[in-house]
Amino acid sequence: MSCRRAASRIPGAIDDPRMTTPDATFEQRALHLFRELLDIGDAEARERALAGIEPALRARALALLARVADADLHEAPLDLRIGPYQVLERIGQGGMGEVFRARRVDGAYEKDVAIKRIWAGHAPLAARFVRERQLLARLQHPHIAQLLDGGIDAAGKPWLAMELVRGADIAAWCDAHDATLARRMELLTQACDAVDHAHRQLIVHRDIKPSNILVDDAGRAKLLDFGIARLLDDDEGQHTQTQAMTPAWATPEQQQGRPVTTASDVYQLGLLMRVLACGLPRADDDARMSVAFARLCRDAPERARAIAQRRGVSVDALQRQLRGDLDSIVALATARDAGERYPSALALADDVRRWLRGDAVQARGDERGYRLRRATRRWWPALAAGLAGIALVGFHFHSLSNALGHTERARARAHLAEQHARAALVRAEQERNTANAVSDYFIKMFSMLGPEAINGSRPATVKQLLQVGAEGLEDVDASRERAPEALSAMWRSMAAVHRNLGEHQRALELADKALASARAASNSVAIAEALRARSGALHWLGRTDEAFDATLQAVAQLGDDRAEYGSLPAKLHDDLSWGYRERGDYTKAMHHARLGIDGLRRDPQAVRRLAFVQALNNAGDTAIAAGDFTQARIWLEEGARLYPQLANPNPSTQVFLQSNLATLDLHAGRMDAARTRLQTLLVQARAQFGDTHPRTDLVLTNLAMVQLAAGDAQAAVDAARRLLASGIATYGVGHPYVADARGVLLIALLQANEHRETAIVRAQLQERCTEPARDAHTQLVKIACARADRDAAALAEGAAALSGFRDVMPWQRRIVERWRAQLAVA
Repeated sequence: MSCRRAASRIPGAIDDPRMTTPDATFEQRALHLFRELLDIGDAEARERALAGIEPALRARALALLARVADADLHEAPLDLRIGPYQVLERIGQGGMGEVFRARRVDGAYEKDVAIKRIWAGHAPLAARFVRERQLLARLQHPHIAQLLDGGIDAAGKPWLAMELVRGADIAAWCDAHDATLARRMELLTQACDAVDHAHRQLIVHRDIKPSNILVDDAGRAKLLDFGIARLLDDDEGQHTQTQAMTPAWATPEQQQGRPVTTASDVYQLGLLMRVLACGLPRADDDARMSVAFARLCRDAPERARAIAQRRGVSVDALQRQLRGDLDSIVALATARDAGERYPSALALADDVRRWLRGDAVQARGDERGYRLRRATRRWWPALAAGLAGIALVGFHFHSLSNALGHTERARARAHLAEQHARAALVRAEQERNTANAVSDYFIKMFSMLGPEAINGSRPATVKQLLQVGAEGLEDVDASRERAPEALSAMWRSMAAVHRNLGEHQRALELADKALASARAASNSVAIAEALRARSGALHWLGRTDEAFDATLQAVAQLGDDRAEYGSLPAKLHDDLSWGYRERGDYTKAMHHARLGIDGLRRDPQAVRRLAFVQALNNAGDTAIAAGDFTQARIWLEEGARLYPQLANPNPSTQVFLQSNLATLDLHAGRMDAARTRLQTLLVQARAQFGDTHPRTDLVLTNLAMVQLAAGDAQAAVDAARRLLASGIATYGVGHPYVADARGVLLIALLQANEHRETAIVRAQLQERCTEPARDAHTQLVKIACARADRDAAALAEGAAALSGFRDVMPWQRRIVERWRAQLAVA
């Protein structure tokens, strides 16, 4: 949690008799001012904050502050027990309370938590706290520090036990890591998603600021203190000018004592975006962000240069980035009139994501000339000859938009909301019709098998069932008795079944039928879904370029504004991540992996769905390839935790998750753990899929790697031989996965000193030995080819190249050094 040093207690905050007098409002105001002063470490800054404050209020706040200064700030109350938790250390204090690291000691579980003891403002707080904490406990989101427990201690102070987040506040983290503007905006969207989740639970934060958002060791944003400001506010139904808030981050409605709504959180998210983007807080004159930064460039150029450097760009480049879209997004989010802001935190996040993709943003509305300028940037080489004319038109329309201002934005928001509502209704109707059609079809399919298959006297095989299903679908297609969208969904379902059976060529044929039906319907969503099915089949067939092209076509089907398409855009980010990973572009691969997972998390039911667990696995696999093993373990372990809770578990997903976790065990040097995990998984895979199936082959591949790492060369040879035989039986001799199996076998044979078979396998790998490596393993295969050829120069060159791969493992380096030593002696 965000921390500063704290006193052992705040004398007077609870026990002062004035707290129970009718003048509780005055005490609340003093406490709010006191909390703000606690957040200001510099004495001069405190004096500036107190300027203009009424004398009585100023004196009361300073008195509370003086008592803190006199208290013991250095010794943590190690003998203190709060509820079932033993305090371990005081880790700080904030404007709303003191914070401890503590551990549960009642035997329920052992886990470090952060306990925040709240500075109480008046006597009714305790009773209200008991009512409110159940509401706050409903907030379960990956970007919210979860409330675990709560109560009232012996002194009458409310306390909260929360998830312990180790990290730095979002602004400090970004500066310390020289985060680019894009990375800062990605973190902002995570915060927006968390706020949107809370709003759906009817909870408003009220105090969003950098110190209430930490970025953990995995680079994820976590919101703290959700709902605490609500607890500290006046009694329900009463709105005064004393609502709990941080003055520097207060919204116009908070400053005026008006009710706080979800629009207040949107405003504070806009202020946060401003700070992350340009490093400057809200301007006193309400100047737009770009204007304020231009002013800084003029008045304090060194500071402006430092801000730009922390974002990895020049001052001029940052000024260009702050103008236009980002400026408009911040301005819309921080409009003084709450009704003029984004309608939700999710709408703000979606617009920031449009900016990240380079798409037109909604904050610009129907601003004349804007979309034309966007198109000009995208197609600049073709339009260069018309630059002067386009610039004049753009300038003219920009001037008009300034005159129309609020009317244009309001009209744009209303039009957008209407479009989304209509699209949602149409999509819901289509999905209902499709679901009914698929259900009716499968009932019909089973009835086509006859009573012998149903009663068990002559049971049908899976092959027969699929054959009957395909024939039935052909009849449905020919009769046109179903809408093309429904027919496309049926073909996709059949393709998915064949893909899970490892019959990828048949899956591709069925995916193409789904695509034809979707195109007949001119339905962009159905086309995109069918292209995803086609891409998946092509990937497993080793046709990776065609698979990536299908993914790009699917993305293009959804256009610029994809908010209405449910989870499909997030799934496409997952597909894009895999495609970029195959091309060795790990930066883009990780970017799309994060976007895919974050997009799925926006659905509160996402954690119960197979697609989310699959996305976690795919992202973890990408993180391994990118060398980010910490992030990989976070994603994969989350997937492994969620998998048993799925209503529709898929054994293939379990194989992928456990295989990737075994790879992480191997990276960490835990060979016994990796071997045990894979041996158990191999038994399960054979029982589930059989001896010759791609999922079983995957486990065998990883098991061979573990045996190589452990120095058990003969066991690795045996596993690799089984892997090769299975691959040939499944795919045929010329398939890329068969070449992968031969590569594993070549490495194992070299380690086992089986020279005769080594020469045979090496001859079969000529193409693989000369093509560019895509990861550390394929580079190791190329080095193995050099070792088999006894080519010391090529081996040395390959060894140098191996160090450049992010996923290289220590055991791979050891093998290469052994081979080099062997050639040096020979």
